[in-house]
Amino acid sequence: MASTGIQLVTRALGAAILAVLLVLTLPPRTHASCLLPISTARHVQISAAVFRGTVVDSRSYEDGADGHIYTRTVLRVEEVFKGKLPPLVALVHRGGTLADRGEIEGLTPQFTAGEERLMFVSRRADGTLFALRGRAGALRLPSAPAKSASAQYAGGQDVLDDLRSQTSGGPLPGADLTDQATGAETPVPEGSSGPTPMVTPSSSATNLLVGSDGIAGRFLLPDQANPIPYYIDADYLPAGITQTQAITAVQTALAAWTNATSLRYRFAGLQSFGQAAPNVTNTDGALRIQLHDHYNYLAGGGLNGDVLGAGGRAWSILNLSAGWTLGGNVAGNDFHKAVRGYVVLQHTNVMMQTLSTFTEVLCHEIGHTIGLAHSSESANESNPTLSQAIMYCMAHADGRGAQLNSFDTNTSRQVHPPTNIPPFCFDRCMDIVTSPTRPLNVPGVNTVQVRGYSLQNSALTLATTGATANNGAFSVSHSNLTYVPSGFYSDSQRLDPAGNQYYDMVYARYSDGRNASPFASIRVISFYADSYNEGIPDSWRLSYFGNVNPAVGSKHHASDDADGDGYSNLEEYRLGSNPTNRTSNLRVTSFQPSCLQWQAKGYEVYEILSSTNCRSWTRTISPVVPTNATGTVAGLSNGSAFQLFRVEKVP
Repeated sequence: MASTGIQLVTRALGAAILAVLLVLTLPPRTHASCLLPISTARHVQISAAVFRGTVVDSRSYEDGADGHIYTRTVLRVEEVFKGKLPPLVALVHRGGTLADRGEIEGLTPQFTAGEERLMFVSRRADGTLFALRGRAGALRLPSAPAKSASAQYAGGQDVLDDLRSQTSGGPLPGADLTDQATGAETPVPEGSSGPTPMVTPSSSATNLLVGSDGIAGRFLLPDQANPIPYYIDADYLPAGITQTQAITAVQTALAAWTNATSLRYRFAGLQSFGQAAPNVTNTDGALRIQLHDHYNYLAGGGLNGDVLGAGGRAWSILNLSAGWTLGGNVAGNDFHKAVRGYVVLQHTNVMMQTLSTFTEVLCHEIGHTIGLAHSSESANESNPTLSQAIMYCMAHADGRGAQLNSFDTNTSRQVHPPTNIPPFCFDRCMDIVTSPTRPLNVPGVNTVQVRGYSLQNSALTLATTGATANNGAFSVSHSNLTYVPSGFYSDSQRLDPAGNQYYDMVYARYSDGRNASPFASIRVISFYADSYNEGIPDSWRLSYFGNVNPAVGSKHHASDDADGDGYSNLEEYRLGSNPTNRTSNLRVTSFQPSCLQWQAKGYEVYEILSSTNCRSWTRTISPVVPTNATGTVAGLSNGSAFQLFRVEKVP
């Protein structure tokens, strides 16, 4: 009699069993903007108060009214240049990090306790204070602790010197903000659960938009030679710019980045988003480009209409104790997995009516979607490499359009290098057959291949980590992972292959010696009893043959072919096909020029091979992982008028 008592684990809750840190965070958002330049005098004029202060506390919270995360930062006021302020004042900005999720707004500054800032602040309708013009209103001063090697916080000292000369007689008249007095608070430690990881993800990449952990996100589709889909919302446009011109500008801006990196994009169509693009929370890996601010995302932020656009991205976080991340490692730098990107443009600003400026701002904001920060936050940047970059914080509006310089190219290649592209691999699910005789010695049963792929055909090395042993044990041989159950189990519930539960699990990733792939999970999602030691579950035989004993009836043994279609019963079980229907097997069901469909088993990996002579076959596109019983691939071509294609299931 088969035993019961299989242990089920949900991945997000399994840290104690896995002995790895599983920090699963909802995608944080980050965006930054292209500003119009203004003088220091103008910045002072439009601010309610201006002061120099030291950060003493910064903590995040969720607003129950809108579900978004905000960060409340307390600063000690050291020197006042305009208005009246209390000794300690609190500012509130959208974005931050909680124990289980985060949002990061590039328009708003990120504060660290102990750093010194020059603050230009304004008041919201509810009385709370914020940095006017975002990061440009919270200039970091040289006396603050170094946050990164980035130049994006430069320029604060020059503005401070200017302010001191203008206010030598005392603070300028301004708002009385003493009602915002607060007490010093102790920061809440980030991360409230789970063990401390043995290895922390790290990055020395510079000039990138990062979360509070210092790690940026990156899109993974280009690693597989697959394009990132993008949608355009062109419901409103700047006066004088046609839809055709606008779409061409988008394509030109995207091409600037694809020419410099491994990035690729695919136009997915025109679409009315129905809301501001940053508020579209789909985690589908797509880029949404909104060519207008009809939903008042930019103009509604108290920014005085001088923000020409915003661009950003969201990413998911899941860190393992080995230091592995969902976005892989590029040249020694770890990344999270980007799950969406967005752009919003200010269509009502007269400067955006010039097509070259419209294109320049688009290119700048797309740079934010791939992870780039501003080259400099200084309005008077003297370094021409920084001031002439497309990622400079101020719009040039000089007719350059989508023109990158060395700063833009070198920074973007830290995330998506044009060569030495990171390898990749795929998640696998395992349906385990148990028998009275252990281990079950049937080739291919209870074994999956975790194949690694590289666009450069590099030599790859497989590594695994975090293996559990709740109900059995994993072993690795080359790219094959075999699972040996610890008992003869009755049939279990089959877990959702798209979910995160498992009976046992191990992680794997590939390295080419320079880069490492995002990690893949290999999950045991079911157990089945096989009383006859042939590798086929009793319940499967009962379902298709009406009995569990292979000796009852004709051609019911694993090596038999019950329906005469050329596939043995064991192969039919592993393919997920019907052994009593000769049309049910791994076969092509539809083929049209550039499009192929086949019978598949959901969440298995299939390779598409091409040939011109039936003798030599090569993989023509990235492997495909169908989510149902039909596999589909489009865009097929082997570069020849005579095309042959073959589908192979990865064991």
